[in-house]
Amino acid sequence: MKFEGTEHYDLINQAKTPMIAAKMGRDRTRPLRKDWEDVKDDIMYKALKAKFDSDEELRNILLSTGDALLIEHTRNDLYWADGVDGTGKNMLGILLMKLRESYDEYFITVSVEISGLQFWGRLPVEDFFQWEKKFNKLIEDFPFKYQE
Repeated sequence: MKFEGTEHYDLINQAKTPMIAAKMGRDRTRPLRKDWEDVKDDIMYKALKAKFDSDEELRNILLSTGDALLIEHTRNDLYWADGVDGTGKNMLGILLMKLRESYDEYFITVSVEISGLQFWGRLPVEDFFQWEKKFNKLIEDFPFKYQE
């Protein structure tokens, strides 16, 4: 994708191993496609979506991060990562969070009010039933009941 429309596209696709292809793709002497800066985020998102859609275990790991901020933490990249000191764009983390949010059918929003205090959050659907049982037990065992 990065080299589409250039002479290097076929060379990289024909590499003997993924590692060799990756090394060739990182070679800065190879010219990028002319619109690379405009399309790279969409291409990365589509690649991430294909990867996580096809691997349930990997998708569950992503979903298990809940609403956590995801950061690619390395000094080697100021665009896809945070640059270690936070000056990078962290686009990989941002795209992973966008992808995680796109899996809405895997989440349920929970809202509870206790004594005038509102608690809410998003939980993975599979965790909701465990949470619900624990919460109901907590309310049942609470030392006093709220009465108006």
